Amino acid sequence: YDPKKALKLLREAGWSDKNGDGILEKGREKFRFHLSYSTSSEEFKRLADMITQQLYEIGVEVETQPVSVQEMFGKKKAGGYDAMLSDISTTQPGNIWGTNSLNKGENLNFSNYSNREADDLINQISTAKDAREKRRISGMLDRVIHEDAPAVFLYFQTDHSVVSSRFKEGSEFRNE
Repeated sequence: YDPKKALKLLREAGWSDKNGDGILEKGREKFRFHLSYSTSSEEFKRLADMITQQLYEIGVEVETQPVSVQEMFGKKKAGGYDAMLSDISTTQPGNIWGTNSLNKGENLNFSNYSNREADDLINQISTAKDAREKRRISGMLDRVIHEDAPAVFLYFQTDHSVVSSRFKEGSEFRNE
């Protein structure tokens, strides 16, 4: 978080507050956008308010739009949003980042992200037998996604689960 650097980059990109209203403009276009967030979580509202305040401080106007989970999913599928606060589970990266998911009815790749290297890594993850190998390849996929930036990652939440050894599928979660 570096507001001075952000403002410097915006000015270098041609944005300035010519009329003194506190909002940056480029030509006749004001720097403003809508930020949708789900009403299902108080955390999303707090984040939206924080983002709105921080961007306002550098001259970007954000109008927040609280929406129901159903509206949020509809907006995601239709691409009907400027920006959206959402949570992403990375347990099945092919559903979120894979090009193949773009053609499925239950497409969760809302940014329409497509990258051949990411697709190759996703395929390698799905066929890797060893948990260490899956983690290594997942790290490579993370680097590709963060470099391409199809989304802005605000934070990483860790949830811990316990899986009984009776379940064979739980093996990927064990430290080997």
